[in-house]
Amino acid sequence: MSSLKPLGRRRPETESSSTSSSSLRQREHTRKRLRKLFTGIRFYIVPAKLSVEFTGSLLEDIEKNGGETTSDPEQSDIIVTIISMKARLLRHIRWELVVCAGWPRGL
Repeated sequence: MSSLKPLGRRRPETESSSTSSSSLRQREHTRKRLRKLFTGIRFYIVPAKLSVEFTGSLLEDIEKNGGETTSDPEQSDIIVTIISMKARLLRHIRWELVVCAGWPRGL
């Protein structure tokens, strides 16, 4: 028989109360700093090929992190897409927007 044991989840280590409170403060500070990661940034999401669930999750993450979404790609700072074909992308946004973003690589 093998002496291997099944892997289990690690239990969090218990910390002293002083270490625990400073650790909590540090985590909260990091969380607050990251929460506003997208402040002032407008996103346009090209919905083609994205599931409704993924799009909803993406919108939630953008808003949770201080970003805004727009329905006008001209007004956006960042365009989010998984489209890789030029012809298909041009159905959704103008070529000038694509070129100024430095995409596509090699076309």
